[in-house]
Amino acid sequence: MLRLSIGLCLLTVGIFLFIAETFAAQKLSCESENNGSPQSLEIELEGEKVIGFSYSGLTPALDKPHKFSCSLEANRRDGLSEWKDKATQIVIALKEGVSSEDRVTITKDGNSYNLNFEEISPSNCGHSSTIATSITLVKGKPECQAIEMRD
Repeated sequence: MLRLSIGLCLLTVGIFLFIAETFAAQKLSCESENNGSPQSLEIELEGEKVIGFSYSGLTPALDKPHKFSCSLEANRRDGLSEWKDKATQIVIALKEGVSSEDRVTITKDGNSYNLNFEEISPSNCGHSSTIATSITLVKGKPECQAIEMRD
């Protein structure tokens, strides 16, 4: 009887550890120099579900030694964004953005996550800095992929 109790305890602990590991938050990140305009992206996952992101980009100033920064982040629990999940996409409406139409779309394709910022007002970053229109993070790759910048 004692063996059975110990066996059940070990099985219960094993199941708990498996569940905790499966659903623990995981952070993926990438960085890229992008022709003198460094870009970085971090995505937070809970299991396979995206629960947050953080983007930052630097734009060189005309006088070269200075750079202007632009950052954008959202999390499902922040109360400042509204998340709508679709089959392979997430549309995030930013409640605190410059425009009531500010939206980020995340598209998942296998191990890659593409963030599309085309519906983000450039005014969120100020007039001297810029934000990427699209940036892709591929799990396991340290460099951001397919970065498209605004003209």
